[in-house]
Amino acid sequence: MRARLSLALALVLCGCLGVAAQSIPTPEEFFGRPLGEDRFLAEYPKIVEYLRVLGAASDRITVEDAGQSTKGNDMLVVVMTSPENQQRLEPWSPRARPLSW
Repeated sequence: MRARLSLALALVLCGCLGVAAQSIPTPEEFFGRPLGEDRFLAEYPKIVEYLRVLGAASDRITVEDAGQSTKGNDMLVVVMTSPENQQRLEPWSPRARPLSW
C-alpha cells in the first residue's frame, strides 16, 4: 500500500512540474531506486527531503512547515499549482491563518 502511495505521489509530482522537470531530480534519481519497486519503501524523512528539494527547484511548488507530529516528524503543507497561483497563496498560508479549534 505504501509503495503504491509513493508511486502515486511521484507521478503527481512529475506531472505538476511541467517544463521545469529537466532541472529537478526524478524520484528514481533522488531515492536511488524506482518508486513502487518490490521491497523498497522510501523513508518518511527522505520523502520530506525530496519535497523540500522540489520546492526549492520549482516555481510551481511551495513547501511550508506545519509543525511536528506527536512522534517528532516534520509535517508539511505542500501546494502544487501554476506559478501565477503560487503568487496568490499568502491568505491560505498556515502562518497567515493559524488553526483555531
